[in-house]
Amino acid sequence: MRTVGIIAEYNPFHNGHRYQLQEIRRRLGDVPVITAMSGYFTQRGAPALADKWTRARWAAEGGVNLLLELPAAFSLRSAQGFAAGGVRLLASAGADTIAFGAETDDLLLLQSIADLSGDGSIIGPLKSRLKSGGSYAASFSEALAARWGSRADAAVLQETIKSPNNILAVQYLRAIKKYAPSLTPLLIPRKGAGYHQEAAGSLAGVAVASASAIRKALLSIDECPPEILQSMPTQIAGELSQIRENGRLSDPARLFPAILGRLLPLTAAELSRIHGVGEGLENLLWAALREPAVTSLARLAVTLKSKRYPYTRLSRLLTAALLNLSEKAVRLFDETGPLYLRPLAFDDRGRQLLALLRNRHRNKENIGSALPVITTLRDFLPRLAQRGSQPAAPLTALQEMLALDLLSAELWKLSLSPEASGTVVPETKAPIYYKKEYSTKK
Repeated sequence: MRTVGIIAEYNPFHNGHRYQLQEIRRRLGDVPVITAMSGYFTQRGAPALADKWTRARWAAEGGVNLLLELPAAFSLRSAQGFAAGGVRLLASAGADTIAFGAETDDLLLLQSIADLSGDGSIIGPLKSRLKSGGSYAASFSEALAARWGSRADAAVLQETIKSPNNILAVQYLRAIKKYAPSLTPLLIPRKGAGYHQEAAGSLAGVAVASASAIRKALLSIDECPPEILQSMPTQIAGELSQIRENGRLSDPARLFPAILGRLLPLTAAELSRIHGVGEGLENLLWAALREPAVTSLARLAVTLKSKRYPYTRLSRLLTAALLNLSEKAVRLFDETGPLYLRPLAFDDRGRQLLALLRNRHRNKENIGSALPVITTLRDFLPRLAQRGSQPAAPLTALQEMLALDLLSAELWKLSLSPEASGTVVPETKAPIYYKKEYSTKK
């Protein structure tokens, strides 16, 4: 039977996500679905709104059979690294189809862009345009159009790739071609509000707002608009409202003291070793950290932000700094790809999939793609699983990757209010949620 994989963040799970799951099963039948989901920090570099166990449970209740954590080594990356990590994880988990959303329904156009994106002839022109101060979307589309053929194409290309969802779709297609060419792409055009839209759109009479609009409304000091709450399944909306009232939503602004403490002692040369810095940004960052006016994360972002250095890149590199994630470590992780499968939530069907994956690894089937399934951290990090302990020997690449996930969990707590940080389930003892059946109903 076909097994469908999804790369997602579910930050939070909303009606658009539920529609995607319904559409997959409408097209392919009652297929099992595996999701590679980011953990405590998202692809934009921000702390996830709610902890990963809660978000995984929401997705399981919404119809996902097996939720696997996308390691922080890949979730905290640009679109290319994020997509490559997710595709490789899902291929190792036995998916034969990758479903993804986009603002366009033209898979051939996205595939053409993906094929051209890997063409070495556009790298030079792209870098040249970026150095001239152009935005990534504009520079990328112009470089592609020059390779494509005409200026008329530039407008179409720029319109297509200015959407983050389309950019991710292109990167999924590139990653499939490079790492898992046997995977079948399944494009599900997005419905309702677009990524940047703050108002809710509609989907067969059901409100659909983007995850970014939902997060903005929930983090606002104002009352959350009813149409935003209607953009999520009723149970999730109620739970998020309660979390909001209790002050248990994460807030990136609370990370500023930790970021300042981590970065201020570093020289510009040391800053340049952090993943995502480079290209002279280390000098700007060093100077900005010492500006008297930079008293918050927002002020730091405003001081550094430009067309060349968009906010998402800055957010990712600041989180990478918190995690001590170096460019050297990222190169190693890119060579290995994800090295384990860590389930966060699963139903009965998902448990069957996990049993198959464990047997594959135990029997050494498909060496190179059969990854260990991790449910007990002590089996893989015997001493690091105890907070404050020191490793007895240098860590393996797998242990380095897993230790990064554990550190992410600890640092995510800093984004909560002091009263709420003590309520988080310890990472080493977090339960795996069992669910005997799935439902795609509201």
